[in-house]
Amino acid sequence: MSARLRARAVVAALVGATAVMVLGGAGVAHADVTIQPPAVAPGSLVPFTLQVANDRAPEATTRVELAFPDSPAIAWAEVVPVPGWSVRIERRVLAHPLDTPDGTANTGIAKLVWTGGPITGARFERFTVRVGPLSGADTVVFKARQIYDSGRVERWEDSPSSSPTPNHPSPVLDVSTHAIARPADASDPVDSAFNLTEKHAIDSRVQSLIRQGQVASPDDVETGRFVALVALVVAFAALVFGVLAFLNTRRAGAGLRSPPTGDA
Repeated sequence: MSARLRARAVVAALVGATAVMVLGGAGVAHADVTIQPPAVAPGSLVPFTLQVANDRAPEATTRVELAFPDSPAIAWAEVVPVPGWSVRIERRVLAHPLDTPDGTANTGIAKLVWTGGPITGARFERFTVRVGPLSGADTVVFKARQIYDSGRVERWEDSPSSSPTPNHPSPVLDVSTHAIARPADASDPVDSAFNLTEKHAIDSRVQSLIRQGQVASPDDVETGRFVALVALVVAFAALVFGVLAFLNTRRAGAGLRSPPTGDA
């Protein structure tokens, strides 16, 4: 292979690799439906918080569904009320009866469905749930659906084992004896009336700053980052092609010089 062909092959490989990194990085999704804290200690009634973020403005989230797994089965669920939202608890018949501190349970939790809100702009909402019994070390993998007022349905159902970085990861709750135990009547601070009002005030202030252009919205940040990376690829390609053109010019100039000849 000639030096020119080798140089062009190197240029193509470098530009292609850089473009793949840029486009691949831009496609990585973040989870909008997550569980906090991600790990809890075993208990007869264990609290956790489902955090739901809205990132498709001007669309707004008006419905959230949390489907419980068949295994481990969960017999009981209590939901802390959230202003502006109603919740429905759906139950199912268990394949195998479940022993609980209150006796044998033949039915368990199938799904929790919240409707109301809406969650608008770049805001989020938190729903505190108490479930049980969770008696031993285990991993509870839920499936969630986030429904928008436009009719769009976002499914957060990718298993953690399906990919190191799933596009739509399922909400996961790890049950571990090493986790910090929380009292059964605990709820996340943002679910109290005072702190919920405070959170909405902060959200309103952030939205006001975004409208005034004093801070960037999440979409602006993502767009700006993508444009910057594309510009980096273009600049890199221009630099390499410039070097290649310079080398070709030097070789062409050397070819025009006549070789020395001896006198007769």
